[in-house]
Amino acid sequence: EANNFYIGSGVDENGLRAENQFDHIPWAEYQSMILSLREETPLSMIMLTLYSEIDMNVTIRIRYYDHSSHTLYELGVQNVAVRAGDYDAGTDTLMIDLTGQMDTGTEITTPVDVVVGEFDDSMEDGVLRSTEGKPIDSTTAKYYKIIQSRSGFGAIGVFDETMANSSYLELAFDIEKTAESEYMPFKVCLVAVIEGE
Repeated sequence: EANNFYIGSGVDENGLRAENQFDHIPWAEYQSMILSLREETPLSMIMLTLYSEIDMNVTIRIRYYDHSSHTLYELGVQNVAVRAGDYDAGTDTLMIDLTGQMDTGTEITTPVDVVVGEFDDSMEDGVLRSTEGKPIDSTTAKYYKIIQSRSGFGAIGVFDETMANSSYLELAFDIEKTAESEYMPFKVCLVAVIEGE
């Protein structure tokens, strides 16, 4: 099954985005995305890009939940200036290193092996499983919690780790805004997942 958020390298000979590269990805103001793999895999890096028709600043918060220890870790945030215009693979691809220290929300940092398999979504017949953007509604809302935005107005919705049946890696997108009601749509594009040892 193809992942609707995957774009591969998909660039032309000049390093610019191939025609229609992002057309299959829905426009939305994404708040979070959970990475699910077909089999349990240690990860060292993920590569992605954010594509928008408007300039925006986004803080990506990488959250890893280790189901075996029932511990949620948050990697140091990565601030991204998304600029409207053609996609350049050389400058617009983000490389997020998962091999460093993970911040547990305390002053102590601990090296953590990020191991992700298939997201176990046995909840209500797979209500959360989707290969395309899906809004939170009255059925899915109970599986999420609200955390305070670090870079703008209001808060963002992230998966509630107490509901998890498996380990998972979540990308939370915290958009800098000038007003709480401002709508800033973009496209999340997964370029590559790099395995660890």
